[in-house]
Amino acid sequence: MRYFAIFLRFLQILVILLFTSPLLMLAWWFFTPKTELALTVVDKTVLNREYEEHASLFWLLNHKKYAHPLTGKRFDPAQDYYGFFPKKLQQFDIKGLSQLSEAQLDSIVANSSHLYFTDTYGIYSLEWYKKDQATERSELIYGGLTKNDLYTLRQAKAAGKTIITEFNCIGSPTAQKERKDFEELFGLTWSGWIGRFVDNLDTLENLEIPYWMKRGYVQQHGHWPFKKAGIVLVSQNDRIEILEQDEELYFPVPVIHTRKAFQERIELPDTMPYPFWFDIMKAKTVQVEADYKLYTSAKGDSLLHQLGLSATFPAILSHDSSDYRFYYFAGDYADNPIQFKRSYFRGIRFFREFFYDPTEPTDRHYFFWEYYLPMIDYLLAR
Repeated sequence: MRYFAIFLRFLQILVILLFTSPLLMLAWWFFTPKTELALTVVDKTVLNREYEEHASLFWLLNHKKYAHPLTGKRFDPAQDYYGFFPKKLQQFDIKGLSQLSEAQLDSIVANSSHLYFTDTYGIYSLEWYKKDQATERSELIYGGLTKNDLYTLRQAKAAGKTIITEFNCIGSPTAQKERKDFEELFGLTWSGWIGRFVDNLDTLENLEIPYWMKRGYVQQHGHWPFKKAGIVLVSQNDRIEILEQDEELYFPVPVIHTRKAFQERIELPDTMPYPFWFDIMKAKTVQVEADYKLYTSAKGDSLLHQLGLSATFPAILSHDSSDYRFYYFAGDYADNPIQFKRSYFRGIRFFREFFYDPTEPTDRHYFFWEYYLPMIDYLLAR
């Protein structure tokens, strides 16, 4: 009986801890002091008020209680960025760097320690006005890297700031001049190709496959025979090629292989599946910190060779020295399906394994918790 009573008492304590832990974690977060961070964010692809394109970044900002040095206020994902601002009833505001004078841009750089361009792809008319046709192509409302963006980046580089950019920063709809200026400024080039993993290429079952993608492929190749998972590659000239599981691929998801020095510096896993948008970049003078690997068959290798591509290409590029720090993420890294409310619970990262399935390579929560979060935490703290 004595051991049974001890067991019951243990269960009672376990239940109490189970129900009080979230409250203690919330209280811990509430009483944690704010930390100042002079961060400027640019996001031109905010289609709705969920702010997916920068939600992962602001999750960390809120979790760590980062605040503006000038106002002392915490970062708000609905306000604290430059770009496209969605409103109700298909209304919107544009508050971008292009609306500012050089003096104002100089002030932004002077008052920033970090700049993060999360997305410059922009917003298109059918996405905004006719959301039921959002998978069709349409006219651009707002987007692309501009000369004012380049001016800001150039000034930030000269001032020794930390600059973080990522997927589609210089892809369509950015004009060729701005793209070339960016490439020369930071020592990298875009191959002209982007890609994305798709978990089901059967268009009868997967209604999220864009209409333009299937139509373009059929026009170029005659038919759409795909039924399995795969990787869709799209060129800046609208050429579309597909690598399908068990045909061109023996593992369908691109895998990030992190180089040892970068992995050990930030405590990142050496490999990480990445099941979302990426662009195929080439390093000129920048350092490659991690690579994508496509696990292609001989048939897949042949197709990539025809396109002038390789199965291995950069995932993270950087220049990290005393003069300035620059990072380019060749993927849509700040866009992950996260729950923002969890950012209010201090210590929740100790329980992160409850929020993803490491055996499921298509689980983007896995990438967020084990790769993006520790990497951004490290870069913003420097």
